[in-house]
Formats: sequence, structure tokens, C-alpha cells
Amino acid sequence: MDPDYRFSHKHILGLADLSPEDIQAVLQTAESFKEIS
Repeated sequence: MDPDYRFSHKHILGLADLSPEDIQAVLQTAESFKEIS
């Protein structure tokens, strides 16, 4: 993923409007939260 990438969505109400890069960012963020908990 591009290090300058910025997730620009305020809310995620579905996957249809997300790009593959957006989905990857969500999955990476979820994985980092999993490590914390």
C-alpha cells in the first residue's frame, strides 16, 4: 500500500463504494487492532 495513502471515508456503510486499496486499509487496520486486544 502507498505510504501516502489516506482513507477518506467518514463511514463505511457497504463495500460497493470502496476501492481495493480502501478495503486493504480496513483489513490492515483491523489486524492491528487484533494485535492490541
